[in-house]
Amino acid sequence: MHQASGQTAEFHRPSFLSLTFGFFGLALLVTAAGVWFGISFLAELMTTTSFLLIAIVGELVLVFTARLWSQKLPLGYGLFSLFAFLSGVTLVQILSVAGLTGGTPIIAKALLSTVCVFAAASLYAITTKRNFLGIGGFLMMALLGLIILSLLGGFFPGGG
Repeated sequence: MHQASGQTAEFHRPSFLSLTFGFFGLALLVTAAGVWFGISFLAELMTTTSFLLIAIVGELVLVFTARLWSQKLPLGYGLFSLFAFLSGVTLVQILSVAGLTGGTPIIAKALLSTVCVFAAASLYAITTKRNFLGIGGFLMMALLGLIILSLLGGFFPGGG
């Protein structure tokens, strides 16, 4: 391993992770846009199974041909965004069924807030260039706590 400037290979890893997190955040944002578009403009069209089937087939075509277009940068970015958008559009019907009690806008707002929190955390990680591997255990315990509280909330609903 070459260490001419005193840097190890570990130093270059955060830039790869930052890029990965950036694309993941972009995918979440574009998926949220697809959900919003589907709710706002395609609500009546989403009731037909043919439209949903076409959207799902489009997603599958993009997944199975990803090796062909993923390295062609302008095309790859566009098709990556199209896949994320189609994912959001196809989620509308599922989210509508799941959101019958609370309404689909609540789920869409939760998705958008998740995107914003993820984007803010990714932006902080990219700009500070700090190594966040040390907080992994804390975050895992927090995630387990949230899962347990969610399960308990499902069995013992509280609030009105």
